[in-house]
Amino acid sequence: MNISLIRHPATLTALLALAGGAVWWWSDTGESGEKAVHSAASSLRITQGSVPTPESTGMTPRAANSGAAIQSGPLMALLADFDATKRQRRLQEMGAEWGRTQPEKGWALLSQITGLADREAFATALLAEWAKSQPQQALSACAGIAAGELRAMAYAAAVGSWAESAPQEAADWSARHLTGSARRAAIAKAASAWARTAPEDAAAWALKKAGNSAGLTAIEEVMTFWANSDPKAGAAWAASQPRGSFRDTALESVVREWAGQFPQEAAAWAAEQPDSTHLTSQIAGLWAQSDPQAASAWSLTLKDPVARQQATDLITSAWAAADPAGAMKWVESSLSAEQKASAVSGILQTWASDDPESAMAWAQKLGTDGERSAAISTAIQAWSAAAPETLTIWVNDQKPGLARDLGLENLATAWADENPTTALNAALAIQNPERARSSVISIFEAWQARAPQAAAGWLNTRPQLRSLFATEAP
Repeated sequence: MNISLIRHPATLTALLALAGGAVWWWSDTGESGEKAVHSAASSLRITQGSVPTPESTGMTPRAANSGAAIQSGPLMALLADFDATKRQRRLQEMGAEWGRTQPEKGWALLSQITGLADREAFATALLAEWAKSQPQQALSACAGIAAGELRAMAYAAAVGSWAESAPQEAADWSARHLTGSARRAAIAKAASAWARTAPEDAAAWALKKAGNSAGLTAIEEVMTFWANSDPKAGAAWAASQPRGSFRDTALESVVREWAGQFPQEAAAWAAEQPDSTHLTSQIAGLWAQSDPQAASAWSLTLKDPVARQQATDLITSAWAAADPAGAMKWVESSLSAEQKASAVSGILQTWASDDPESAMAWAQKLGTDGERSAAISTAIQAWSAAAPETLTIWVNDQKPGLARDLGLENLATAWADENPTTALNAALAIQNPERARSSVISIFEAWQARAPQAAAGWLNTRPQLRSLFATEAP
């Protein structure tokens, strides 16, 4: 169908808006479509990529406010951009400009933005600028937003800007006047801004509120900053606090940030602390993400056997996400038999979740029956949880034997709640008699407890199976 764009001005308006970054309204004077297009195009002065603001339209903010239609024109053009990243960046720039010039008038435009992410981009940028000069007015505007994520982010933006000049006042106001997610988000912003200039003071404020969520939220932000500026001082401050959830949160926050940047330093500090097993595990997981070989070598030097095992398992599991074969090779050559079983299990779980057939192929090559059975079972459990459909196809292609039996057993367990008859058929197909009997009994008895009549009906059609059960179904 051949559609004339001139006969459909709305379509042409939208297309031109996308191309030029502006939108306009058709004249009501009766001029032809061609003349209206020419007239509007000749007045267009916004270039591609420019940020529509009151100034970019050739009007001052005061002049721009003289008419709602003209005022919202640049905004409508911006919202017509299908590139979400560019659109939201330009919304942030527009919001910031309104926040610096005419925040009340700019705030009125928020009602014309319907997309949630778009609203957040515009509102938070505007409020951040507004709160620098008029924090109370900006906070009052936040109160008009419906409860939810947008209001929480709005309060956080306003409080964060206020805290740059008056951090304690901003933090105190947030703790007194806000609740829920808005309170947490605002306090986090205030504490972060405060920590940049006086981390000790911000930490002391958080400590005074250690008994509630405000203190825990604040100390996480303070410690994150402190770990970048002076991690030893921050860690020492956290370790000196009374034992409890506040101290744990402070220590974990500073060590998490520290280990993400300099894991060897964080590990050396943690080794000198009493009862540092939980910190050691945290460091192990973070270190493994950047250098699993170095992290693995460090884990073997840990004196506490519990901490060593936990660290090794975390590291090898993280290593397996990037290079499962390499992780397995290190486990085989570096760990004792006692340590190896737990590490192999963790690697196989990660490996089978991503590439189950390769993990299964490795497991089936193991030498001893015990190791092979345990490895196949672990791989199949992970495979069943991640992608039971592909496991079903694989099982159907297998010859009778251990791998097929374990596959059928895990599939039967996965299906038992939603489709007990299919689960029982899978269990009955298991070749090993003891394994088949155990699986059938487990699935049937669970079904019998949920739906006794349906279970009894199924069993009545298979009288040869009644001898498997200690008591007959009703």
